[in-house]
Amino acid sequence: MKFLNLILLVLLLSWSWAVIQKKPLMHQEIHYSIQTELKTLIETSIKSQLPSAQNVQFTRFWTESLGNKKMKASFLYSFEDSAAEVTEQAQLSFEGYAILNRSTESSGDENVELWNLDELKIENNTIEYNNGVVITPGDDEI
Repeated sequence: MKFLNLILLVLLLSWSWAVIQKKPLMHQEIHYSIQTELKTLIETSIKSQLPSAQNVQFTRFWTESLGNKKMKASFLYSFEDSAAEVTEQAQLSFEGYAILNRSTESSGDENVELWNLDELKIENNTIEYNNGVVITPGDDEI
């Protein structure tokens, strides 16, 4: 019985070592560069659509491999909209994800990988007003 336990322990240790030493599907540099490019793309899009937006902040942003040629980037970002009067400034928050696929086209540089943004989905959005509005019931009935 001791011999069987020893064999089982050795097999378990060798399996765990193989799992730890396994190469990732994509290098960390790819994840970092995609995150940076998507942040820049989202910020540029916000500022072009809503010039009064300021203080764009990414609360959460991470990428995960969905295979050798597919990646999912999930994010949560917020910004302040000061288009209205000072009393009505609001903080807008958005949560979503993007699906990217590795392009089959080659760039001029062999060191650069091309990725296509196939899907961009915003799932949750929140508006938080800096100063609340007081609502009082009127004398008129509906």
